[in-house]
Amino acid sequence: MDDRDRELLNKAQREFPLEQRPFAHLAQELDMGEQEVMQRLHRLKQEKIIRRIGAVFDSQTLGYTSCLVAAKVDINHLENVAEKINQLPGVTHNYQRSHEYNLWFTLTTSNQTVLDELIKKINALPGVQALHPLPASKVFQRQVTFHL
Repeated sequence: MDDRDRELLNKAQREFPLEQRPFAHLAQELDMGEQEVMQRLHRLKQEKIIRRIGAVFDSQTLGYTSCLVAAKVDINHLENVAEKINQLPGVTHNYQRSHEYNLWFTLTTSNQTVLDELIKKINALPGVQALHPLPASKVFQRQVTFHL
């Protein structure tokens, strides 16, 4: 990652333009070409420096239900379980942890019934030993940006 990548990421995470050609707007602001901006972002994604570029919506305000889930998964099945979870719609995060509950993920669904059904489906996967849904009792709005 070079200084131009850092400059691009700093700008994009704080001031991503909401317009028809956002990459062209970023390019103009950073004195780059639109193709250069898109190529840099694509490369950074390929290198797993960034995971995605997209909006973050307040799912609760939109009427959705979401939940953090802690899973205890047999280490021999961990990769397969993580892959199966990642294929489900509404999974926004999925991380391995160094803990008895070694896989943590978030689910966002249209309602509680759908959420409960997905949790039952995940609980039935080979290697899943326990699941603990951890719904938020209070939501704190916090914007996090990283100065690179």
